[in-house]
Amino acid sequence: MHRSTAVTTEEDLHDTDERDEEEEDDEEEEDIFAKLLESPEPHKDHRTMQLTSEERQWALDLKRTVEQDHAELHNLSDMEYAVYAIISQGNRADALTRMGAIQMFREEYQVDNSIEQGVYMLGELMKQQEGLLLCLDVDSATLEGLHVMDIGALNPQAALAPCFISGVDYNWRIMVCGFYYYNLACQPCLGTVRAGNHTMADFVGWGWHHMNMEIQYRFSGEMFAHYPIKFTKMCCYNTNQAANIVWSLVKNVYPSSLMNVLQLGCQIPSESYEEAPKSLSERYLQPDLNQACLRMLTRANSLLTLRCRNDELFRL
Repeated sequence: MHRSTAVTTEEDLHDTDERDEEEEDDEEEEDIFAKLLESPEPHKDHRTMQLTSEERQWALDLKRTVEQDHAELHNLSDMEYAVYAIISQGNRADALTRMGAIQMFREEYQVDNSIEQGVYMLGELMKQQEGLLLCLDVDSATLEGLHVMDIGALNPQAALAPCFISGVDYNWRIMVCGFYYYNLACQPCLGTVRAGNHTMADFVGWGWHHMNMEIQYRFSGEMFAHYPIKFTKMCCYNTNQAANIVWSLVKNVYPSSLMNVLQLGCQIPSESYEEAPKSLSERYLQPDLNQACLRMLTRANSLLTLRCRNDELFRL
């Protein structure tokens, strides 16, 4: 497992800084996803939706296998078959295992992959875990997804608290389904699935009271370990001794693909003319938490809309 410490993260945040420096009009002009939303045929876009011949063959083989030999699995859309094919890289057994686990998860929590449910669950997650999610985006240049979180804002008790009005597992459903859509929103096209996801997690306020192994096992076992996503970077900022120890405790809980790109001890770079922010929250919750949440939900709505259109129109 690769772990680097005292990592300089100027490169990691370079693209984000560039976007912050651009004028809003310029950002909108360069947002490839906004352009695709306006297109009547986003599924035919060469850059974001084209498969290699090998990937297409993997997807067709997977689809044929499900239809002929696995009646217990639901038949998926062509785009979903392509997603599993890209992530599993032709490993049929791995793809089938992931498909079965995610099918069980979706049935258990009535997940329908809709725009409406996705935005709702993300909004409820932001209410339940206030300040945990800091950013949700996809880079127009690299097609890489971006997740930014403040792990010190995690409230395990809120996620596990029973709700006798809406159901005992209501709060847990918000937690796990909210993160399911946090992943899905950053995969609006096949190019983003291939490019993978960059996660930045701040541990500035993290302590042992945040540690709950029930959450770790349930979250990973029910959804996260099986979700079809490629991890390119997992950068942990402001890690203290307790935060470093926790990763050794969960190394067998989370997928090896995540642990292999884990970087501990990352530092937030400063601009040449100003002091570095002490936390990722200072960088992303601008001008305040409410506006940042609204920005994330607006972006999620757009990205999920594009995902649904591609899912409906794409054919192998």
